[in-house]
Amino acid sequence: MKKIKLCVFVTLLMAATGCNRVTGYLNVNGEDIARKAEQYEGSTAWAYDKKKGDFPAGIWKCNQFVHDAIKEAGATAPNYHGSNWPLVSADWADPDRNIPDWQYVGMGYGVARQRGDVIAVKRASNDASGHCAIAVSDSLVIGAERYRITRGMHDLGSNAVVRRYTSW
Repeated sequence: MKKIKLCVFVTLLMAATGCNRVTGYLNVNGEDIARKAEQYEGSTAWAYDKKKGDFPAGIWKCNQFVHDAIKEAGATAPNYHGSNWPLVSADWADPDRNIPDWQYVGMGYGVARQRGDVIAVKRASNDASGHCAIAVSDSLVIGAERYRITRGMHDLGSNAVVRRYTSW
């Protein structure tokens, strides 16, 4: 009976939203997210001194980059407390925060990171709640820094939270 209900639900969802969108959503994984993020390496679109979407110049945009890459890959990109704004770094880094479709995996260097995981830390700052980026290996991330999208460690180490996309 559960299989029938699921099949009916998926069929209705496919009819309502378009087959490609639904089947793409069901098949999105961390590799898709990492590949999408890597396409922007070197881009200055999310630079601190540039406007991007609703974010004015003079604002850190690491969370906007993570949101955009996730969304463009076809995965669930969570918003900040029901708004249209992307989730902030401090929320990604909060192990107690429930983020739909994003499982808390653990914290620190001992957690096995996979491509496409969101890695985040909370930091007290006047102009940011922390930093977040997307894992591209077990030790490297890709994310927005001051001038461009870069690949590296991004100082996301011992107290960094790891979250993994787990659609359905």
